[in-house]
Amino acid sequence: MDGSEDRQRCYNLLFYGFEDAADQTWAQSEKRIIDLCSEHLEISLQQRDVEHTHRIGRFNQEKHRPIIVQFKHFKDRKQVLTNAKKLKGTNYSLSQDFSPSTRKALKHLLEFGKASRQTYKLRYDKLTIGNTIYAFDHALKK
Repeated sequence: MDGSEDRQRCYNLLFYGFEDAADQTWAQSEKRIIDLCSEHLEISLQQRDVEHTHRIGRFNQEKHRPIIVQFKHFKDRKQVLTNAKKLKGTNYSLSQDFSPSTRKALKHLLEFGKASRQTYKLRYDKLTIGNTIYAFDHALKK
């Protein structure tokens, strides 16, 4: 189930750091993303390149909700993700969109990798430390 859900999310990216308003429309969110890509990522996106854009969750004055963006073409999403390093030093960030169970697995694997105090690589739902590959077991929750 999670694999198919993650495949459905493969065109999505989550954007963080945008100020929020209770009455913000999807068109305003879309414009903010297109402007960010142009100004900070040096990528020329058009409205036709974006399938859908909206905020996630309920409005809360205390914090800003992320914006989820579904791209029409995987290559546009990949280009944005590749250029994400250009956001360093700004208030903005972005991440891939995964299913809740994959996010949970990634969180546990990241904690395990940091605790090992060794060089590690986290790739999708696998953690590599040296020549050993680790995966999160949802049944055992470890």
